[in-house]
Amino acid sequence: MIFQHEIDSHMAFRLMNQHGVNEPIKLISMCPTMDLLAVCTETDSVWVARWFSALEKIWTLPAGKHGNDKVEALAWRPDGKVIALGYSSGAIRLYNVDKLEMIHELFPQPIDPQHSFESIKPSAINFLIWVQENENDSENVNEQQINYISTHPIQRYLPKLSTIPRAKPISNLLGNINESHEDEIENEISNLIDLLIAGDTSGNLHLSVKIINASVTPDLSHITLLVLASYTSVVTKTSANERLVEITLNTGLLYTHKNEIRTLSQTYTIIKYLTEYIFEGMKQIKAEHESMKANAKIFIDKFQLVLSESNANSKLSAEFIHYLASGKPSSLLHKYLEMHLTKRGLKDWESKGQKSFEQIREYIHHYIRPGCERLLLQLSTLIGYCKWQQKFKGLGLSESYVHSIIISTGCLVNRLEDVLNIIDEKYTSFMEFQQWLQYGSIDHNQTHETPPLTNISKIASYIKNSLHMDFLDSYFTESETVEISLPDVKFPNAASMDLYDGGDPLVLSFEPKSSESYIESSIKAAAPAYPYDFFSCQKEDWFPPTFQSFVDMLILRCNKMSTSTAYNVVNSVKAEEFLYIIDNLINYDFMNNESLEGTQSLVLDTRIVMKEYQPILYVAFCLYGSVQYSPPSLWVLRSSLKSENTPNLEFNSEKSLDKRTSEISVIELSNQKQQNKYLIITDMQLFDDEKMHLIITGLDESENEVNCIVEVNYTELNFIQVIEPRTVLQAIEYSKRINVVDQVLNQKNLEKFSPLLVQKYRVISQFKPLKLTTNGARGLACILSEDKKKIIILDTNDQEDEDDTENDNEMMEE
Repeated sequence: MIFQHEIDSHMAFRLMNQHGVNEPIKLISMCPTMDLLAVCTETDSVWVARWFSALEKIWTLPAGKHGNDKVEALAWRPDGKVIALGYSSGAIRLYNVDKLEMIHELFPQPIDPQHSFESIKPSAINFLIWVQENENDSENVNEQQINYISTHPIQRYLPKLSTIPRAKPISNLLGNINESHEDEIENEISNLIDLLIAGDTSGNLHLSVKIINASVTPDLSHITLLVLASYTSVVTKTSANERLVEITLNTGLLYTHKNEIRTLSQTYTIIKYLTEYIFEGMKQIKAEHESMKANAKIFIDKFQLVLSESNANSKLSAEFIHYLASGKPSSLLHKYLEMHLTKRGLKDWESKGQKSFEQIREYIHHYIRPGCERLLLQLSTLIGYCKWQQKFKGLGLSESYVHSIIISTGCLVNRLEDVLNIIDEKYTSFMEFQQWLQYGSIDHNQTHETPPLTNISKIASYIKNSLHMDFLDSYFTESETVEISLPDVKFPNAASMDLYDGGDPLVLSFEPKSSESYIESSIKAAAPAYPYDFFSCQKEDWFPPTFQSFVDMLILRCNKMSTSTAYNVVNSVKAEEFLYIIDNLINYDFMNNESLEGTQSLVLDTRIVMKEYQPILYVAFCLYGSVQYSPPSLWVLRSSLKSENTPNLEFNSEKSLDKRTSEISVIELSNQKQQNKYLIITDMQLFDDEKMHLIITGLDESENEVNCIVEVNYTELNFIQVIEPRTVLQAIEYSKRINVVDQVLNQKNLEKFSPLLVQKYRVISQFKPLKLTTNGARGLACILSEDKKKIIILDTNDQEDEDDTENDNEMMEE
């Protein structure tokens, strides 16, 4: 074989299935828990399919779903129930895997609170990883502390919020917001937290870097990034050269307050969807009100036709008042009643108007008001968290600000009560008007019906004020003089309110000077009663804000509150260590080498492995791209990381966590069948905590190209010691900055590099492979062909007989 191997068999990986597709595949990923594939094609359509038998698509997200926004990265949630898509606009959208339903949408946030959203230049998401805290790493936590924070228990006993008729679906979360088994909001009490990490082409874990890979410790205490850092060449004055740098970040609050952040995240998500639920309900009320006005306008416009035909000038309301006062309609009104307001027409006007009144009442009673009350419940929970300084201090919560949102919600409920009172009053007047008008249109010479009991004053009031059905315009029509402002109310730390109500979209955390004075002031201050009378302290000529203004203000404040927590968490992440791995990654002369045509200049992967409670970082990379690093070689860098929850055990007592080491192993990719020829690694994956899988291409003794997937135990390689990781401060002061690769090359002769030793392998005869994606937890590997239209799926833990593979090529051709 073209490499050394331990097992003399080329069928070590059992072929489970092979499929062909019509469109070239750009991105492909295997579900961590099910037999599913997520695929993004080069035409930018995304689909999820079962692969075990036939390639059965579950759903397809067509190209152009989000305009010109292109999918650049994708990742599965660790439980395999949600998939994240990263877009060229910088947006991240989360989709339910069971059905094509977007359950969340994230957009780029300002890094500096002084910057507005409009000032952000979005960058494409080019990297996504979704990890979950390892449950085994929480075993040392006191069981009494695991469930000390939970969502409000009363929610589990509240009825479901009803789905708003004719409203666009916000999420299936809304219909089942209280269900503990829902996937989108997990109400089950847990100590584990998910973490979705994204990197964009502008390098938004900054230092002007491009994030190309990342790994996270199982307890989420540290994140290690592999980044490409561009720098300017002194000779050419260009920035074509790039260096590969390993940066280790301390996650700060994300680790020390993981339970609190998880709880706040769930609460903020519920609040987000509740505000959208209220917004959709308001839209339906407005639509029903507009329908009511349009229906009345139809009958009023018909009276204008009568006036035009008769060449007369009058108003319908004046004609009705004259009719009400005299008991006899004028000639114009009589003509109008005979031609347009027939008995059938009046019944139609009555039924449509009655339906609109009932619909508005239903929207308020059954949808919007319950949504507001559920929102108040969530906000009250946040008030409790604000008072719990021991756990939630520093997470951007402000009791005064949450109180202001409670007041806003209470004022909204108060306005809804006003609308209900108006609806009740106008409905009574409308029905009185309809009964009077219908009785007046009857021919009393042929019938002897008793006239209905009607209230003349209500009928007159309706004709004068509500004939056009515009009595709710003040609640929906914007005015240029409208100003949204809450009454002056004194709360604890009320001075910070001005900052929250400013133009900045981000809110910094507000910490009291001393927790003792803060708690004392909280006890002395009394929260306002609900619902709050919004108009009692306003000027007489003050025009109240519309429902749209109220809801917009409510959504804005809730978004600021959640953004404040996110901003504090992000600011707590600090860079602790860095390590220069290699310089001068790209050399275009080398890339023109025909023997390496079509290969990548850098192939790498990274993984953090726990060994005796100590996290060990492995970074594997292949070097093609410079004569300086020839011959082509495989490098595996091993570094120990600081562990925040390492138990104080005897066998670890002699190890100082501050003295972390870095080791490296170098493997020469020489071809065993062709002298002075080398192997090419097309792709690689650190499959699990011991094994790595590689796609290798080389020439055999007959000059025929051989493509293989191989397995190598990367933890048992021959490692040598290199420089230790340096802190960021030391990096700034350190001028020489010798990278790891150069240091090894200066110490070790190329002839002494270790040869590639493969534990097992399989020859890929179906096609020329291009990309490898794996599922280490389930022992699966998926290989994509060079033309990007074929895939094969292998079981890495099994071996098949050679007889079973005789028709593999024929199956793939079919």
